[in-house]
Amino acid sequence: MRSFGVALVAAILLPAQQHFLYDRPGGLDPLTVGMKNDQPIAVDWDQDGRTDILARNLYSSAFGQPWWGIFFFRNTGTDRNPKYAGAQRLAVNGKPIDDFYASYQVVDWNGDGRPDLLSGIGAGPRKGQLQIYLNSGRKDAQGTPLLEAGPVVPLGKGGGELSYGMRLIGGDLYTIGMRVEYFPKQILEYRLFRHARTAQGFGDAIAVRLDSKEVLSAWPSTQRDGKWLGTQRTQSGDLKSCIVEWPSAGGPPRCIVDTTPDGFAVPSAVKGGILAAYMGGWLRYYTDRGQPRLLLAENMPCSFGGYSSVEVADWEGDGDLDFIGGNEVGEVQLIENISTKTRPQFQSARKIGVYAARWMFIDDNDPERPFGQAKPAYVDWDGDGDLDLLVGNNSNRVAYFENIGTRAKPQFAKPVKLLHDEGEHFSFRSRPAPVDFNNDGLLDLVAGSAGPRDRNDSPNVAIAVYLRYRGADGKLHLRAPQPLTDPDGKELRTPVPYHHGFEAVDWDRDGDIDIFASERSQVVLYRNTGKGFAREPILFEGKSLSVSHHETSVKAIDWDRDGRLDLITGGESGWVYYFNRKVLNGQP
Repeated sequence: MRSFGVALVAAILLPAQQHFLYDRPGGLDPLTVGMKNDQPIAVDWDQDGRTDILARNLYSSAFGQPWWGIFFFRNTGTDRNPKYAGAQRLAVNGKPIDDFYASYQVVDWNGDGRPDLLSGIGAGPRKGQLQIYLNSGRKDAQGTPLLEAGPVVPLGKGGGELSYGMRLIGGDLYTIGMRVEYFPKQILEYRLFRHARTAQGFGDAIAVRLDSKEVLSAWPSTQRDGKWLGTQRTQSGDLKSCIVEWPSAGGPPRCIVDTTPDGFAVPSAVKGGILAAYMGGWLRYYTDRGQPRLLLAENMPCSFGGYSSVEVADWEGDGDLDFIGGNEVGEVQLIENISTKTRPQFQSARKIGVYAARWMFIDDNDPERPFGQAKPAYVDWDGDGDLDLLVGNNSNRVAYFENIGTRAKPQFAKPVKLLHDEGEHFSFRSRPAPVDFNNDGLLDLVAGSAGPRDRNDSPNVAIAVYLRYRGADGKLHLRAPQPLTDPDGKELRTPVPYHHGFEAVDWDRDGDIDIFASERSQVVLYRNTGKGFAREPILFEGKSLSVSHHETSVKAIDWDRDGRLDLITGGESGWVYYFNRKVLNGQP
């Protein structure tokens, strides 16, 4: 058992605000920069004879840095046995490249023999522009090529959204058009367009037919040996997702790699195999022969993949605090705290046999049916002395995983839907907050209440308490949702989209329960006044705390053991962020 003193020393070593690193001496962990590792580029970027990786970022990564960007992972090993250095953000004249929703390709634009960067800007005032960043031929102190702003390249009319990805193949540019609708109809379909190279740029879009069709049910993303590859998943029944290949002679795409349950494993063809996202934010290399392998790098952040929600608890009762996190795929994983007296450090994330995704609870054609966006809470729900998992997800249900192992060696039963007296619905991709709300010795739930919906298609949802009671059958039950109110008696309602769910805790140490939520990218506190819950922003450096564009998970816990609760958050990047209470303005 690890001593209390080790946990305390490790906590004190942390800065007051940071993201956690695995930080094991010589450790290699999943290569990641953010929410989706969907368009990696394998290229000898520094021209040292070894194949490196460029990866774009969508939305947030390191707190306080630009959300958008592209990162360089230098191969310090060999092509046969690659090892990657920590990420370096690419910049121009010292300013990070942060083109909104951009996708990238590498091209020698000016014919000087050096790799340049083509940025396809997907949103904002420059939406639809193709920007060239030229390789200057000079390098920084780390050996990274220095870039200069080049020309804006003409792009013809029509075609797909650059944010969904673009590919340079045979000198031409290909773009993807995607139609996504959630309600009232559920639609997910794709179109592929070719923009022929011109003297100055790329021409008007020409629709590409695959299997004699313009409208496709699979996402074409790259070519290998003259054949298109893409990603596809089942639209009903049990989930199966695949990297698919369209035969050169025509016909429907066939599965060549089973990527289940990853529903967003968009392939990129590289020498000897395929790169594809894993757990959203990580990256896996599928070889033409042999087993796939996860790409690993140095100096990586603690990460659960993409789109994470972080629970902080003592996983196995050894006296320290570990991270239990869900991700977009629906997997819940463990990052174990193995800190020493002199060094905070963590084991790489690993699966724990807990998975909750929409398709398990609802058989529909929702475009997000393969996803879980799992949001765990780790508590003794059944009162037997070990800790169980309650997992909110994108089905508007809560999955209950009973611990059928022990406190020291958790093992979980198959999930069952948590029920209350009005049914099984809570709210969309929302974390439930277990807490003894009425001090009767039973754990209750603070959770969203969206009514009998399978997706949140309303502008907001009620924040409610579901009180626990023991029924005539001797079993524990949850009552129907009871909406909570503000000091004026009005229902508390949290806006949709991007509300994460809740954390319920006595934040101000006055003996009652306060509630944290994430609303429109900002962390907020509903402070219990005794007459209702008053909403107030959580401030960092005088501004509302905003960790990610999509919902931010919030956990209040005394990380540094000083007797006051701090905040640990997760977000779309998959990373874990620490905010000591002293850096949160107005929170004594």
